[in-house]
Amino acid sequence: MRILIHRPTTLVAQAAILLIAGCTGPDTGTPASGDGVLDRPIPAAAAAPTAGSEPIPAGRNASERSDPAEAAETPDTTSPGDETADATASDPAREGRRAWEDGDVAAAVRLLRQADRLGKASRWDRYLLGLALWKQGELEEAAAVLEAVAAETPPLPRAAVNLARVRLDMGDVPGARDAAERALAAAPDFAPAHNVLGRVLLAEGDAHGAASAFEDAARLDPEDPWPLNNLGYLFLVTGRAAEAARVLERAVERDPELAPAWNNLALARERLGELAGARDAAERAARLSGLDRHRATAARLERLARTAAPQRPAPTVAPEDNLAEAGAGDPRGEGL
Repeated sequence: MRILIHRPTTLVAQAAILLIAGCTGPDTGTPASGDGVLDRPIPAAAAAPTAGSEPIPAGRNASERSDPAEAAETPDTTSPGDETADATASDPAREGRRAWEDGDVAAAVRLLRQADRLGKASRWDRYLLGLALWKQGELEEAAAVLEAVAAETPPLPRAAVNLARVRLDMGDVPGARDAAERALAAAPDFAPAHNVLGRVLLAEGDAHGAASAFEDAARLDPEDPWPLNNLGYLFLVTGRAAEAARVLERAVERDPELAPAWNNLALARERLGELAGARDAAERAARLSGLDRHRATAARLERLARTAAPQRPAPTVAPEDNLAEAGAGDPRGEGL
């Protein structure tokens, strides 16, 4: 894919910064974007959005920066294979992997750190340590661990992808671009790498390039709904509600349980004046996630639909995105 970087307009750049600060993508091996993003606003460390008013960008969860819980895209089911060390009954690496799979991030960090100190951690174990540190909010250490893993040979593209996500959460957009480009150089057809590049380009203010990257990610992995969610988010923040609604409807068709996409769809429909449809989508998001902000959106749209109140101006807050939502069980660490 050939991306042309355009000079960002003030409006898009501001929207992208809001995304970065508010959201991305988890790895089950979120944050994370497909290969790791979160149910929060897109780019780097994100500021918590106002309840009921934010669309869900790609990856939005690790601390509402790139919230690991919502930043995760699709859990990584890839087997570590040779990357996994032989385990014994008292092997901290094995126990650390088990803790990660069980969603016990704190235990995973403790055990995998111990395994690393003892020289018993495989490359995969150190990769998981980086993801666990990310989800625990220890961004500096997470970046250092993932950088070390990504620098080894042969390349582990997902390590570079999640390094990009962590750097977005840190507000290091140039560093995130470097990591995303390294992932693409190692694996040109790796959908999560295109997805995180889209987040980087959006953070840089290049909406056209970001849209192209999200479209490439969706094409390369037709089963992953996160690139479509992120593309819909991009359309929302750039005032293209009709296009956002069409793309987000495709996202929820791919994954009917993707709460961020339902919430973003609700906001898109609201902006189009389709209050009943907006309410239904918001209620679906609230049931799936149980999050207060989704319940607040559903309650607000229920009132609007019931009273047929005039449409209010669209809020200027960032929608939610997978870039910041990565689940503890997803080794890829997206969200985003």
